[in-house]
Amino acid sequence: MASPFFIKSKLGDLVIDIQGASTKPGTPLDAYTKKTKSPDWNNQLWEFVASSFAGYSLLQNPTSKLVIDVSGASTKPGTPLDAFTVNTIGKPPIVTNSDNQMWTFVPSSEAGYYFIQSRLGDLVVDVEGASTKAGTHLDAYTKKTSSANWNNQLWTFIDENGNSVTPPPQYTPPPPPK
Repeated sequence: MASPFFIKSKLGDLVIDIQGASTKPGTPLDAYTKKTKSPDWNNQLWEFVASSFAGYSLLQNPTSKLVIDVSGASTKPGTPLDAFTVNTIGKPPIVTNSDNQMWTFVPSSEAGYYFIQSRLGDLVVDVEGASTKAGTHLDAYTKKTSSANWNNQLWTFIDENGNSVTPPPQYTPPPPPK
């Protein structure tokens, strides 16, 4: 298994963080200053977890096992993001891969930066209000189309040693039937 990584914003040294280092499902996610050592940074580390849908992955915190989740599976722009339990059904648990917990990684024109796009549609992980203040909440917002104002929606993946991590290939729709 690949080592855990940070998801770093193009806005600066802010990374996706489980607020207050909580392990409670439903805890809000924020953009927070990257911590420099273990175990302090455990709430800022993530892993790609394959889903049953090609081109989509879960982003799971290896310590809490919580995943990045669009609260309430809402498709409304500005919906908060939280860390939530993986949605499962039955016994033994079967991962349902709920759309609000599945993500694809869309390369941007900025080398090494990606939009983290929800399976719910054109919603992406967004730093609310493009703030560079540590502790700013994250939300799911409509993907911006202009490089002049999309830095709060661009992310890169770096391991604990600062090395770049390449996300899984993005979802590619099948060709239309002939």
